[in-house]
Amino acid sequence: MSGKERDSFRVNDVLSVKARKVSEDETTVMRSRVFTGFSIEASDTGSADETLQPEVWKILVAINKKLDLIMERLHLESERFMAIENRQVNLSESGMHFAIDERVATGDIIEIKMILPAYPPVGILTFGKVVRVNSRGDNTYDIAVHFLETETESKVKDEIVKYLLRRQRELLASKRK
Repeated sequence: MSGKERDSFRVNDVLSVKARKVSEDETTVMRSRVFTGFSIEASDTGSADETLQPEVWKILVAINKKLDLIMERLHLESERFMAIENRQVNLSESGMHFAIDERVATGDIIEIKMILPAYPPVGILTFGKVVRVNSRGDNTYDIAVHFLETETESKVKDEIVKYLLRRQRELLASKRK
């Protein structure tokens, strides 16, 4: 990676990620995108029942939102992100570093599906070029991938940057405590 990519901020985290090498035939149809299912804002919480205390109503609304988040995550995993695994990653707006079980070489194109644990969770489908490969010796490989520029990349990049900023704030806050 050039110095420019290394200047962007990075976060070490565990994310749900699925990656695979893209065949030459598939490179003409690569299109990065952001997936969301139903939205928390769409859930109708209505107004408090007169028989319930306001505190109880607030707790019920909070439970409803948490259930919506769980359903959103399940929806992303089952519909569009089959067999996704939690992986240790180093993520930046320009690329990521992680382990993969498939043999790849520098220059290969990788399809990456990931779920960012945002509120609500955000599914990302993007593509990257392998810029570094190190064999671990157990049929797994540490790879560094530089995200490819696509026509829809700005929305994908925006979601990644929002997540990185939020996650860095969380990490800084936990260090201060």
